Order: sequence, then C-alpha cells, then structure tokens
Amino acid sequence: MRSTKGIQPDLFQNNKLIILLIMLVMISGCKDNTGTIANEGNTPVTVDNNAINQGTEVIKPTETNKEGSGGDTNTEIQENDFFGIWKITKVLPGYISGLTQEEADAYIGRQVTYMPSYCEYDGQTLHHPHYKYEQLPTSEFIEGYKLSNEDWNIEEEYITRVEVYQDKTQTQPWQEYVSSFYIINSHLIISIEGDFFQMDRVIGNNLSRTIINPATVEIGQSIGELTVSEIDALGKGEDLQINDITFSGEITVTGTYEWEDTGDGFGYIITVDEEAIQRIPLFEDFPDERTLFLSNTEEAKKLLSSSSGNATFVITNYSIGYRQIMMSADLVKVME
Repeated sequence: MRSTKGIQPDLFQNNKLIILLIMLVMISGCKDNTGTIANEGNTPVTVDNNAINQGTEVIKPTETNKEGSGGDTNTEIQENDFFGIWKITKVLPGYISGLTQEEADAYIGRQVTYMPSYCEYDGQTLHHPHYKYEQLPTSEFIEGYKLSNEDWNIEEEYITRVEVYQDKTQTQPWQEYVSSFYIINSHLIISIEGDFFQMDRVIGNNLSRTIINPATVEIGQSIGELTVSEIDALGKGEDLQINDITFSGEITVTGTYEWEDTGDGFGYIITVDEEAIQRIPLFEDFPDERTLFLSNTEEAKKLLSSSSGNATFVITNYSIGYRQIMMSADLVKVME
C-alpha cells in the first residue's frame, strides 16, 4: 500500500490557496470610495461622494461612448451643434452653489465662441482647439449632481459633454470654466464654482459654412452665396497673412446705414442685421463683424436719399480684410 505521508501538507497548501482566491474575489467585488456606478452596460460614471460636498466635479464619464448602449440613441454629436457664439443668460437651479448672487449675476451677458479652428472667451483666444465628446446618461447626470429634472426638464435620454483642449494629447484644458460644457435641450451648460449657467446661441450653427479658413481659402471657392475671385496674401503655412479677399456675385442684406467719417473721409457705413451675418463670408476670428463700408461712394449718394435710415441693399464686389472697417462692397441698388 502506498503511504499517504507527505500528501497532507500539499493538500493544506492547496486549501490555503483556494481560500485566498475566494477572499480576493470578495474584495474585488466591493465598491471603492469614489462610488463607481456600473449602469448595467451603459457608460461607466464615477461619482466622487466627497466632491459633492466640496462643489467640485462629481461626474466623470470614464469612457467615450457616442451612441450609448443597446443600439442607436440618435444623440451622436454633430460639430455644428455647438459651433458659433454663445451668451450666458441665466443661472440654473442646482444642489451646490459656490457663488453669491452678485457674483453669479456678473457672469450674465458674457459671450463664448466655439469654432472649428479657434475659441474665444474673456478676451483670450485659443487657436486650433481640440474637442473631445462624451455621452452621458441623463439619469446619471441628474443623480450625480443631485438635481431635479422637474426644474431642468431634460428631454434627451443621453446628453453630450464636450471638453476643449489646447493640445492633441488632450492633457491641457483650455479656460477654467468654459473648457467643459454640456449640450442639453439645444443649450450649452457650463459650471462655475458649482453653479450651473445656461448659454443661448447668439450666432446660429449655419455660421460655419460662411467662415473663411485662411489656410484653405482659394480662388474659385464658394463660401456662402459668393465666390472667391481675388486673394491678397503674404507668406505660406504658419506665416500666411491674409490682407484682403474679394468675392464675385451679388448678395442681398438688410441693416441700418449712416453717413459718417470712415477714417479716410466720409462715406456710407452699413451695419448689417443678424440674418445677414449668417450668409456673408467672415473671418473665423471675427465671426460677429457687422460693419460694412460702401466703396462706390458717389453711386451710393444717388441711391440713398438720406444720411441715415434702414434699408435692404443689393451689394456686389464684397471684400473683407484686416483693416479699420473690415468689410466693404459696392452698392448695386436699394430694395423698395
């Protein structure tokens, strides 16, 4: 008969190993202090319970997921959903408030610009921004920030968070407050010191099709309703400097006009309305420019019967350049 001596210690060691493995499995199943929520297959969301009481970031999507789970959610981000100029219009109800009413009111009316090749806020411009998009279940956003959807009335099942970075590696956020925002119910939402602010669009998302990209503009290119006919520029690549771009074609604009000193003598200046700047080509770093000089002064005198007023104009030979009055054109006729 074979002796069993020497087998018992091995069996004991194996039992110890099995117990150790069971303990490790039990430990790994415990939730850590950050409170990671599994979401049953949706994008994991980390909720920092300590941060809730400190007014800092409490929701951190840990994975980019443009379509969510369980099929198409019809919420995939379109870039022109947020390209344009936005104005901070009001404070939204929230669980955390790090600002006094006076401090919060000071942000109302400020504007933020998000464009394909630059961003601008508070006098600071970021050229060549890098955008990162993340999908977040609305329920987790509401619960994570302890909000009430009765107050917020979010209609979408998923919302989109956009982050703006200065570098391709997405390690250097842009501005402290406006480098991260949510797209909710066609508004942009930013958080400042724990307070949520709503931003409304000043310039519509059609603006991107009339923006002039200095790096790619060329003769014959159609921008909006006009065609590039002449480019006055110096240098190439990063040293490229656009002095003036002239367009062929006619376009109708509406606005106010006034006879005034242009800096190079007197002439007619038109301030076009918001609808017009959605259609005329503009430089990307001046997307809300509205002032246009009528170049054919003598003809304009004949067509305009007074020194000031409101009218609808047909213009041609539209030109834009980096000068005191950036836009100019010839007046063809005044509409009745």
